[in-house]
Amino acid sequence: MFVVGIIGFFVYNYFSTYIYYYFILAILISILESLDNTFQYSLIPDLVEKNYLYKANSLSAMFSNINGIVSPLLSFVVYNILNLKYMILAYGLINLFASLNLKRVKYVHKKPELKKEKIIKEWYNTFKYIYKEKEIFMCIFIGVIINLIFAPIPSTVLLKIGELNSNEVFGQSLFRTILSFGSFVGIFLVYKLDVKKYYKKYISFSFYVLLIINIFLVLYQNYYYTILLIFSNSIFVMFIMNSTGTYLQSSAKKEELSSIYAVRSTIYVIVVPTSQIISGIILEKFSLNFYFIYTTVLIFLVIILNVTLFHYKKM
Repeated sequence: MFVVGIIGFFVYNYFSTYIYYYFILAILISILESLDNTFQYSLIPDLVEKNYLYKANSLSAMFSNINGIVSPLLSFVVYNILNLKYMILAYGLINLFASLNLKRVKYVHKKPELKKEKIIKEWYNTFKYIYKEKEIFMCIFIGVIINLIFAPIPSTVLLKIGELNSNEVFGQSLFRTILSFGSFVGIFLVYKLDVKKYYKKYISFSFYVLLIINIFLVLYQNYYYTILLIFSNSIFVMFIMNSTGTYLQSSAKKEELSSIYAVRSTIYVIVVPTSQIISGIILEKFSLNFYFIYTTVLIFLVIILNVTLFHYKKM
């Protein structure tokens, strides 16, 4: 990330007038952030004893969302005081500082080094293990669906919602902060509640609430009302995502967790841009209202699948 930030800073004067410069930069940053998240959640099992994993997972996610609450407004201030060129430089320098601090990390145990020829075999075995374990498969399936439905909201959907009132930078920054605060609340609930014991009930309830929220989003198209509903959306979306992570950690063998996180994150890296493309096509060809009809139908289908197909055992 540091290298991308530095290169982006120095070539800004030459390519800032080209839309492809921002397009390529956004893709690179998105890929690197996905890798960073993969590393973060793969690392946690090697740092924390299993009994504390679910707490560590929630705490890590809460810290990430504190960043999500502060950074949009901070970015707005920096953007107005300086400009995009120096924001890119700051991005690179912050990531350099973070990478230097990784040297302080101390592992609970060290995994044996994998030979290159064994990597493909390990992934194959991990896929088999996930498919065999119904609880783990369901956790990843729910995560995929949630990303497919809700990943576009902070980006393509946010821009479309802005057309209901204002498309200014501050409005978008404030909206992102509100979304992150909703996510923080959802994760905090996971941290406080006994998710491992009542996982199925919590997940089912959350999907029913999301269905109701999205029905209201279809029926009413008011800017502030939409923001309030999507704030509520973000609470339950992150509650579901963090709950599945908690349940996954409790269900999987400790030695399999890092590999499972790597596979799950790789799937998400494919699903998230796919969802962005789908949402972009829907919003461009149809309307914001039609997009919420699409999300409502998907949530309804997930509820049916959850009730009829995935009768996984309780912990």
